[in-house]
Amino acid sequence: MSSPASGNAAATTTTTSSATFLSGLSVAISLTSLWFSYRTWRQRCNWEERQKLSWSVASTAQTNINNNNNNNNNNNNTKNGKQHGIQEETERDIDPSTKSIREITKIDNKTIESTTKTAPSRIRATLEDQMAKNNGLHVKPIGVVRSIYRLCVGTPRQGLLAPHARGKIELILPVDAAMDAVKELETFSHVWVLFIFHLNTLSKNQKVPPKIAPPALGGIKVGLLATRSPHRFNPIGITLVQLDRVEIKPKQINKSQKSGSSSSSNSRVVLHISGLDLVDGTPVLDIKPYVPTYDSVDQLDSNSSSCNKNSNIRLPPWVSEGLATRRSVTISEAARKDLETILTSPSSSNNNKKQSLPLEFYGGEDEPTEDALENMLACIEEVLAMDVRSSFQTNKARRGNYQAERANRIQQTTLQNATGTTTTSIKSTTAQELNDCTQQLDNLLLHCTVFEAPQVQRSTSEGSGAEDQVFVTSIELLC
Repeated sequence: MSSPASGNAAATTTTTSSATFLSGLSVAISLTSLWFSYRTWRQRCNWEERQKLSWSVASTAQTNINNNNNNNNNNNNTKNGKQHGIQEETERDIDPSTKSIREITKIDNKTIESTTKTAPSRIRATLEDQMAKNNGLHVKPIGVVRSIYRLCVGTPRQGLLAPHARGKIELILPVDAAMDAVKELETFSHVWVLFIFHLNTLSKNQKVPPKIAPPALGGIKVGLLATRSPHRFNPIGITLVQLDRVEIKPKQINKSQKSGSSSSSNSRVVLHISGLDLVDGTPVLDIKPYVPTYDSVDQLDSNSSSCNKNSNIRLPPWVSEGLATRRSVTISEAARKDLETILTSPSSSNNNKKQSLPLEFYGGEDEPTEDALENMLACIEEVLAMDVRSSFQTNKARRGNYQAERANRIQQTTLQNATGTTTTSIKSTTAQELNDCTQQLDNLLLHCTVFEAPQVQRSTSEGSGAEDQVFVTSIELLC
């Protein structure tokens, strides 16, 4: 049997061992906690180092691209867009789970350019940079207008007020692109045309006045944005025209070239339009189809198939009354006979002795002479009835001092269209003797006498010429 002393010694030994074990376990736990804390701190330090390095690489890359841009001005917009792409790609790389420090440091200019070609922000950045650099947005025409109006003076205020007026838009896009762009366009009856007022003149201080005096108000000034004046802060206009047809002209072979050689001129896409107020040579910026539901305030009633006019439409009296006002136009019998003679007697051309039509937009194989005569007479009446001129131009017309054939643009067109080396004589002397003024339409020169109306229906017509009386005395061919 063991003694009580030996039992007490064993218990003491057991207690001491337990205490030693617990003390060691506590130390181990403390060391482990310190180790994990150290690893967490180290990972954080490594992450911050990678972040600083990645931003440094991005900054260096942007600086390199900026230097390249200064050496090559033609690629400014493209490389500016790439800078945005570089920053975006670098921001993705700062996550330690995606890239290592070694992988990030391998980024060079070639890698940057290749990774930013598909950067989604480059298009927006290019447009913004272009506007910032050029102090505005630069656009290019997609077509040019050919019309019966050679001069701004005498062009109606809106094209649809003269539905018999004709013209065409020649697209200057690449042929394949133009043919694709007009696909299904002919299924629309009308189109919007965005254009440039290319014949505008600037004032001495090169500024557009914010207030002007519309002809229909007889000298009273209103805000520029409350009018359709062509003299605007940006010389951009919009007009609605009727689309008659789309023509794709085939390639024309240059006879001076040898047989079997390629043609010298490409095929063209031409839009034939009517009801226009566009001067010949007007640059076209864009063409959009007209959809009444989108473009008219007359909304379609959801409960019926008819269009109900919105009662919220309002116009100032000087506009609504002005639209209802027409100048009195009388075409003399002599002028009618002049026009009939011109249409039935095509001019002789020196080009292989072929007969060419006297008018560019009226007559031809698809339009009998009788129809061309009536359409031309209707156009003359519509244009003269809705003629809008300043008070200065109105007084010149009343005095017979406005002679269209004196304008450089008319003289140049006459020389271009003339057969041979000389042009057909113009009755300028006769016009002055009769106190007539002249106006041009297509290849015609209209001789008119303008009188002030003895009594006007609207007070704002005083001095504006909106209710003048016009007599067409004769018509002659410009070339």
